Amino acid sequence: MSKKPIISDANNPLKRKAVEIVDPYNPVQPPIKPIEETRKPEPKKVKDKSDLKQYGTYLRPETVKHLRQHALDKDLKDYEVVQVALDEYLDKHK
Repeated sequence: MSKKPIISDANNPLKRKAVEIVDPYNPVQPPIKPIEETRKPEPKKVKDKSDLKQYGTYLRPETVKHLRQHALDKDLKDYEVVQVALDEYLDKHK
């Protein structure tokens, strides 16, 4: 039967790494990126529908529900959300 050490290396106070002292009253803040770097460009809002062509397609009911909710949350029209999504998709899959 082999003998196990009483204190393992992980619990040996002489072999542990030193703990960094933290001041709880002056917490270290991570660097903050400027808003311009973190924000996606705003989609173009359509003021004149003369340059648009109506197009219809079939979507699952839950997709329509999410589309409408996202448009409402972002203060956009649902066709604007679809246009941005399709533009991004088609640019990515050229």
